[in-house]
Order: sequence, then C-alpha cells, then structure tokens
Amino acid sequence: MAYLHAPALGCPKPIRNQYKLDGNWQTYTREFLKILLN
Repeated sequence: MAYLHAPALGCPKPIRNQYKLDGNWQTYTREFLKILLN
C-alpha cells in the first residue's frame, strides 16, 4: 500500500482556518459536507 497525497479531497483552507479560529466542529463539518456533496 502506498500513500497518495490528494489535496483536492481535503477540506478547503478557508474552512480549516475558520475552525482554527473558533473551534466550531459543527460549522466545520457542515461547510465541508456542502463541498463534498456538490
């Protein structure tokens, strides 16, 4: 098994940055799911 770095599958930086500021996991997951489901 090999590691493949796939940045396109990660959470966008603005969402991560907001989470770092407020620690609101509910908002983080809601916003990330919007990206994943569109």
